[in-house]
Amino acid sequence: MLQKTSLNDAYSYIRFELCGSLFTATIFGRPLNWSLSQLSAKDEKVREEFSGRLGRALRDLRIGKALAPSPVKFSDRIIASEELTAQVEAGSHSVWRNPQRPADGVPIRSGEACVLSPSSCPTTLMVRGKTALVLHTGRDCLLDRYRLQHGMRGRTHESICFSGLEHLGTPREVYVKPFWGIPGALFPHDLEHPVYSRINQAMYKMISERWGGDCVPRKGGAFYPDLPKLIRAQCMEQGVPKDHIDLAHAYQPAKATWLDGKAGTPRNAVVIARHS
Repeated sequence: MLQKTSLNDAYSYIRFELCGSLFTATIFGRPLNWSLSQLSAKDEKVREEFSGRLGRALRDLRIGKALAPSPVKFSDRIIASEELTAQVEAGSHSVWRNPQRPADGVPIRSGEACVLSPSSCPTTLMVRGKTALVLHTGRDCLLDRYRLQHGMRGRTHESICFSGLEHLGTPREVYVKPFWGIPGALFPHDLEHPVYSRINQAMYKMISERWGGDCVPRKGGAFYPDLPKLIRAQCMEQGVPKDHIDLAHAYQPAKATWLDGKAGTPRNAVVIARHS
């Protein structure tokens, strides 16, 4: 039976209201691997075990329709739920995907949930009135990496947050709640890295000058991006009131979750569900 737990347990389950709608947010982590890539694993035993496990989780959370966009490009793109046309079995449930159309956000209606396996990236809920969006807000979704590398825009919006706010409209009426990103202290960026020094220096300069040093604390030759604070700063820049942005559950319970996002390593799963 699913129970409300502390943030130090193997998973956390939170019920809350925003704009009159009821939501739940759940993170699944250690000791099991929750990567959604297992839904298409070549190993039948791996595929069936994970499919059944995920299906039971969705059942316990009373999910009607599970939407799982493919955030493989770290983009500013939001996909319509109708574009998630590939139905993948997950035990007694189904997960709707579309790997051919990568995206980092999706709207959710009552009875729907967004399911992601983001490892250390925050998952952010934005709500205005009766419209809700779930966004994969990893570092390179918040920053146009192409522009940092080449000095010219590589996509429409600098940040997926800006895409979300444009989708919702009227930022002063939007509420924002990031969930379970890596704590900045565990996310060092070496300013003199033999390969990434140039982009790291450009990243530090841009964030500190535009959104404030609070988002990129520096110690010695490294800085430590605080992604939830960057999300807050970006949303405030666009007109979201500070008191509409809740960071209460913005950081991972590190002992209970996976931190490494490299391909082939275990991942967490985050489920943001809308119940009304």
